[in-house]
Amino acid sequence: MPALPMALQDLPERCVFEGHRFNLRFGHGANMSFARATFERVGLFDELLGAGAPLRSWPERDLGYRVLTAGGRIVYTPAASVVHYHWRDWPQVKRTYRNYAIGTGAAVGKYLRYGDRVAVQLLLEWLWSQGVRQMVSGALKWRYWHKVVVGAMQLVYPFVGLWQGARYPLSAEHWVYLPKKEKERV
Repeated sequence: MPALPMALQDLPERCVFEGHRFNLRFGHGANMSFARATFERVGLFDELLGAGAPLRSWPERDLGYRVLTAGGRIVYTPAASVVHYHWRDWPQVKRTYRNYAIGTGAAVGKYLRYGDRVAVQLLLEWLWSQGVRQMVSGALKWRYWHKVVVGAMQLVYPFVGLWQGARYPLSAEHWVYLPKKEKERV
């Protein structure tokens, strides 16, 4: 059964991301490290985003966005490589992409609730690159209906994430969601 690539970051050189919080090309969080001062400044990973969490996905992109928004920097180096072999059948691929889209919407919704109105740019970029472009390339270039379906999901499920995220309170200290049972609010 054919598979879709899930994530690949293969930049040939060291790359520094800073000064532009919308440049989230640093990749996925399979192999990350942070200085303790970074966590003290922007908070830890948002526990409600991520695999198995209520808001599904996007924890490393969320943390990266918060680091860049706070004026920090992220360094990508090809010397630190991690290879994950993930075989996923079609239902698992659909679930994974649905989770990415829900997490994206939840993260953008969180930033909007904190008053970061330009975060809409993240949502629009996602809808374009992961939705429209995937559908068009799936139909015209690859002629592969799985890519078209995955692209269509990226146009719908971010809005599910926006709605689901709105049900959770926010931390007053860091840009993270709080479990519903905690009373702290911004």
